[in-house]
Amino acid sequence: MTELPGEANPLTESILLHVLKGATSADPQQIQTSTKQLQTWETQKHYFVHLQSAFADRRLPLEIRYLAIIQLKNGIDKYWRKTANNAVDPEDKNAIRSRLLESGINEGDQRLALQNALVIAKVVRYEFPTTWPDVIHQITQILLQSSTGESNPLRLSRAVLITKHIAKELATGRLRSTKASLHSIAPNLLRVVGTIYFNGMQNVLVGLRSGETEDHYVQLTLEQTLLAIKVVRRLAVVGYEFPNRASEVHQLSDNLSSNLQELLHVNYGNPTAPSDSIRQLLDRHLVQIAKFHLEMAQMHPIAFTLMNGLQRIQQYWQLISNFGESYGSPSVGGDTNTEAKAKSSLEKGMFPSC
Repeated sequence: MTELPGEANPLTESILLHVLKGATSADPQQIQTSTKQLQTWETQKHYFVHLQSAFADRRLPLEIRYLAIIQLKNGIDKYWRKTANNAVDPEDKNAIRSRLLESGINEGDQRLALQNALVIAKVVRYEFPTTWPDVIHQITQILLQSSTGESNPLRLSRAVLITKHIAKELATGRLRSTKASLHSIAPNLLRVVGTIYFNGMQNVLVGLRSGETEDHYVQLTLEQTLLAIKVVRRLAVVGYEFPNRASEVHQLSDNLSSNLQELLHVNYGNPTAPSDSIRQLLDRHLVQIAKFHLEMAQMHPIAFTLMNGLQRIQQYWQLISNFGESYGSPSVGGDTNTEAKAKSSLEKGMFPSC
């Protein structure tokens, strides 16, 4: 097909695919011409619907699908608001919304799934609860259905990923309406995602203690629980005006403190240590738990105090103290390995009884 100036090319799905292919080629001239054509089409009806169709078509090469979802994400930033110049047509918005969730939870490639999750989060920020009032209910149902043992684990991973970015997008909003939207969905989502986190973590801990669970299953579950704890951390800290008044946040704080102690023991005090990849994932969970307590103390100091905050501080201080004693003391044979010292300090007993 001969490349024509931007205005001369009509917008059809097949021509769009040809232009996307040119934009991902190795030829600088094709890249320049194709990029200019995509920019020309941005304000035309059906352009973003066609981009979504290209992204959703798993028969296409990954680089074409990736460019399509990036173009869609950028277009939402520029044209999705009703007040934007050349705003996306309402019919096109409906068509795009109708495919966002299903295309996201079934996406096998992590990079594509991430970009689609970002697209969903942006649309939710603009349209929940006015134009898309049932989106959170839809996501909650997907989370519940995907967390059963018979479900495809990919769907659960993708559903939690989408939830994470929705919570993150709403949490960054400064408008009162955006904050109100987050406050309205936080309690139910916190219960659902919190259950996913603690059930998954319990399975991991049982498997690691017994040594009978395969590493690939443990790693998959830990990747899911790592996403889940990021969701519950943000929901609990930003999703409540007075978190200490919510029983689910109280329970979450106490459970995470117990979970912290268990993870420290498994990762550092267990004679049969997990593999390096599993240990790294466990360490990332430990960081998330610490960030939860730190952010709660910074953003809600009174609530943090009322939710056994002083006990939490005692726990962390004892951990630091034990580590400091081991780190500063000479070791046998002059060994100064930091990891060995950290393990020694943790095995001494991480927390006081409280």
